[in-house]
Amino acid sequence: MRQSSLRAGLVLALGCLLGLAPNLAYAQATGSISGTAKDESGAVLPGVTIEATSTSTNSVRSATTGPDGFYTIQLVQPGSYIVKAS
Repeated sequence: MRQSSLRAGLVLALGCLLGLAPNLAYAQATGSISGTAKDESGAVLPGVTIEATSTSTNSVRSATTGPDGFYTIQLVQPGSYIVKAS
């Protein structure tokens, strides 16, 4: 009786772990693009719109640089992107 109770507990624990596995894998399917916008002299450019266009889907994600010229475009799908500033 005790052995089957232990076995049932292990099966339940394994089932829970396997049930979480797809969610953990999905959470890792995106990345981010970040950087600092600067002019030719190296001065940072605040308030610049940065656009990242996927070369495979043509979807566009954008961000605006902060006071320090830094930007981050989050939750981008894996792939190649064309990044431009305007």
